[in-house]
Amino acid sequence: MDILRIGLGLVGLWMVWQVFKVFKNLSKNSESDLSASGSSNDETHP
Repeated sequence: MDILRIGLGLVGLWMVWQVFKVFKNLSKNSESDLSASGSSNDETHP
């Protein structure tokens, strides 16, 4: 029983970590896209 409970706990933590990484990547991608477009504009028009 303890092994099953520990396994379920690890799976729960892993799922929470995956969701957290997805949200973090979404926010990072939106920011990087804005900065990338700005930097590309700077390179196109020095």
